[in-house]
Amino acid sequence: DPDTDELAESLALVLRRLRGIVVDPSSFDFAALPAHLRFGFTITDGSGKVLGRGDDLAALQYKFAAANRAALARGVNSPGAAAPGAAGKPGTPAAVASSSKRKQKGAKAAGSAATGAWDQRGLDHWPQLESAGETLGDTLPQKVSTTVMGQQITAYPGLLDTGDKVDLTVFRTQAERDAAHRTGVIRLLMLRLPPAAKFVISHLKNAEKLVFTQNPHGSIEKLIADCTMAAVDQLVPERLPMNRAEFEALFETVRAEQIDTVFTITAIVAKVFGSSTRIAKDLKNTKSLAMFAAVSDIRSQLEQLIYPGFIAATGAPHLMRLPRYLQGIELRLEKLRGGAVTRDGQALAIIQKLEDEYDAALDKVPEGARVPAGLAQVKWMLEEMRISLFAQELGTAYTVSEKRIRKAIKDSLAQL
Repeated sequence: DPDTDELAESLALVLRRLRGIVVDPSSFDFAALPAHLRFGFTITDGSGKVLGRGDDLAALQYKFAAANRAALARGVNSPGAAAPGAAGKPGTPAAVASSSKRKQKGAKAAGSAATGAWDQRGLDHWPQLESAGETLGDTLPQKVSTTVMGQQITAYPGLLDTGDKVDLTVFRTQAERDAAHRTGVIRLLMLRLPPAAKFVISHLKNAEKLVFTQNPHGSIEKLIADCTMAAVDQLVPERLPMNRAEFEALFETVRAEQIDTVFTITAIVAKVFGSSTRIAKDLKNTKSLAMFAAVSDIRSQLEQLIYPGFIAATGAPHLMRLPRYLQGIELRLEKLRGGAVTRDGQALAIIQKLEDEYDAALDKVPEGARVPAGLAQVKWMLEEMRISLFAQELGTAYTVSEKRIRKAIKDSLAQL
């Protein structure tokens, strides 16, 4: 049934029944079809006005993500309408994509502002839920749902980091909500925490102050702010607060441990900058044409590891491994100077092919959209792969191989 069944699973079932051929539904790559055979999608608003068309569903979903969230916020239950997760009264339907043959009505045009409990913007404190002037508490349910045009719509409430404030909104999937809610909680904590830069800078060791003058952030203050964000990220547990009491308890924990954690982060960053400075000097003094490809590769690797904002973007778990990745580069350069150019070239061919496949996968993520967690992890699998190829003596943090990396890329693309 086209209204309920997935196409890939249906094709696999038909092939098995007609020919006895067992095909994994994930093996179907509809993006490989010629343009005239691909499915077309149309986005319409509640009045039937066409908002967008295309054959890239993921790109359309991201383009209209803000409008979709606003429409979901209007369409799902207000906190008092029904119990979380239960069907409520019909509301304005969310923006949905449909095939060219089956158009479904959706959200209002992008830019229209939703109102209500699930659409609160510019917050610097934990949200208070209200409906029809009645205060309904501060607990965010795991999900809310309602029935629209005969279809059940489920949305997942959470916080969204907007840079200097947070919004309360709803998301299409739990995974999308969990990722956004974490960054929203971190931003809300950062807004509440007292500034740490002045105290941290005054207590840095002289060696750290010296090495921090050569940072990509532009100033030590910006560097410490980046370290602080990474420290807060490390202190936020996997289980995120969903009400004010949980948030306040987390705030007290983070405030008590913030400074010590920042100093732990700065110590690691000092090692990173120390290694990168030695590597940059080594690369500058390398004149051998035989090492040109390796040197270019190392420069590219460094650009991917160290850049303005890399500390919080890398995150504490991966940041702890960054000194080992840079140590791997230094060992690689030692081996190159010792004459291992041919072997390095063979390993370089392997890693470059894997990175090309990774870059191609990233290109399939809509511009500006959040990179799926599985695909983001591939970046660090590639760094471990570099250790296994160029600095085996350091050992890898976990088992890594070409096959595992390619599988991770494939699995991540299947979730787009």
